Amino acid sequence: MHTLKVIAPVSLFFLLISCQSDETKLEVTQCKKHYQAESYSVAARICKKSAESGDINSQWLLANLHLNKLIEAATDEDAVHWLTKAANNAHTAAQRELGLCYWRGRGVEQDGKQALKWFRLAARQNDEESEFYIGAIYLNGVGDTPDPASALTWFKRAAAKGHKMAINNIAWIYATSSNPSLRNGERAIKLVKPLVDDQPERAIFVDTLAAAYAENQQYDMAVEQQKEAIQLLSDKVDQSTLDEFNQRLASYEANQPWRETKSK
Repeated sequence: MHTLKVIAPVSLFFLLISCQSDETKLEVTQCKKHYQAESYSVAARICKKSAESGDINSQWLLANLHLNKLIEAATDEDAVHWLTKAANNAHTAAQRELGLCYWRGRGVEQDGKQALKWFRLAARQNDEESEFYIGAIYLNGVGDTPDPASALTWFKRAAAKGHKMAINNIAWIYATSSNPSLRNGERAIKLVKPLVDDQPERAIFVDTLAAAYAENQQYDMAVEQQKEAIQLLSDKVDQSTLDEFNQRLASYEANQPWRETKSK
């Protein structure tokens, strides 16, 4: 006598999971395909399905659709929602972007400590941008007193990976810190001069070089470089930035170095 083969409940469960997994894999592929083809509305629909199934790359792409306003009804709040999903599953870029959202108060209440938390998690995976942002948080003192010494530690980590703005900010601290033990004009010049030589059109690098010359008491060079930095500023630059550049010029013309605590 033949016996009827019955699929046990546990076996049936894994069979359904297997089928769902195959379907999700297809959705993930289609999500990426439509995103790369800039078919964003279609990508959003498909990515949401695979994102809800737990695929972290789909969560990341869906977050970007909202962050960059690539779809109708995109919101920063939805971006944060999907970034959080991916970040909690160790997606490095999502952790970094979520940190930025908390730092800037985008789609969520501004919270420097939460920003630092997510940047640190990404930095554990050697993300140089997050290392740079941690340095910037310490230097700007978001929610706390500025800590340029800790900022230097993190900028150096990013700089070791070739991060140009981190190198610039190290030079900025050496040239302008209110802490005398951190200042070193010669080292500042040595660090930032190659950046200026490589990208002479970058006003921010030229501005740092001017500050470095001033710290080294080379005021004629500082004035020359600061005038050049002002000329390089974009027409779209905000008035406060222009005012700061002009204030530094006046300081160097008076044979005075610049003292600062904020990052650039």
